[in-house]
Amino acid sequence: LPVVSGNVSLYNETEDGPILPTPVVGTVGLLEDRSGAVPMSWTAGDEIWLLGGLGDDPDTLAASELAWRRGLRGGRPSLDLEAAARVVRFLPGLALAGHVSAAHDVSVGGLGVALARIAIAAGCGAIVGVDTPRPTAALHGERVGRVVVGCRREDGDRLRDALAGAGVPGRRLGVAGGDRLEISVAQRTVSVALAELGKAWRRPF
Repeated sequence: LPVVSGNVSLYNETEDGPILPTPVVGTVGLLEDRSGAVPMSWTAGDEIWLLGGLGDDPDTLAASELAWRRGLRGGRPSLDLEAAARVVRFLPGLALAGHVSAAHDVSVGGLGVALARIAIAAGCGAIVGVDTPRPTAALHGERVGRVVVGCRREDGDRLRDALAGAGVPGRRLGVAGGDRLEISVAQRTVSVALAELGKAWRRPF
């Protein structure tokens, strides 16, 4: 795989300290029929699912955006490559079968940020719930191999069956709709208006 960019020199020291190594790997995919492309925006009434594990163990926070913002540099991210690969192989079949109407990966910022980004793109809020005793890791952990998808209500059972058949974990998180993103976790609820989410997302650094 080509490493096309990033700070990969052995001499990254500056007067302010070291620059973290950030190699950027380049890959290219081919979508033969663009009509089968799945957008990242759900529509009101869609069921919202998380494909892949919940990822609420402490290792998911290592090297995360949350850890960076809190000045924490320790820890080592863990990854089950085979589990992540099963999710990746599973997605094209879902798209071809028309079982999902929206999809977005869980990456920088974790599940909470992924949900916010989809809501902003869709202009449609959601009410979701995450069942876990570790809310920080569940919402901000960045383990790869997880995807948030939206599906029509009538396709929910088909998605559940497809997950079971492929050996891919998944869970229904909630339903899209309204003008707020509401996330309930560990007996607490965060509710933010879409207008505020959009304003925060577009605010310059």
